[in-house]
Amino acid sequence: MAARKGNLMSVRADIKVLDATLRDGGLCNNFEFTDEFVTELYKSNVKSGVDYMEFGYKASKNLFKKTDYGKWKFCDEEDIRKIPELEMLSVSPEAGVFAVKSEDNRRFFITGHPEYDPDTLSREYFRD
Repeated sequence: MAARKGNLMSVRADIKVLDATLRDGGLCNNFEFTDEFVTELYKSNVKSGVDYMEFGYKASKNLFKKTDYGKWKFCDEEDIRKIPELEMLSVSPEAGVFAVKSEDNRRFFITGHPEYDPDTLSREYFRD
């Protein structure tokens, strides 16, 4: 049996915490989160020491109608810019938002899969 690495009261640097409220939670409410909720969620995660936060999906508007889902299904630049604590690092007309950082330079966010174009994953899904 492997040796114990800690107990409920110890700090475990080898464990990272990921908040998937927007990405996975959006599956329950069609990604209908308010800007205020997203901002407060981000601030709460920072204050609580959460290591990673998923924004939501970067879904293709060719496959999903924007009118059927909330904005966090798509992670558009204009929506991310509404979170004042975040700064865009990399944005292009073709790919949209790619890299974002926190104002304190302690957290960095990458959207999507840089190795794929916007529709690759969905085409593979429907193919298989």
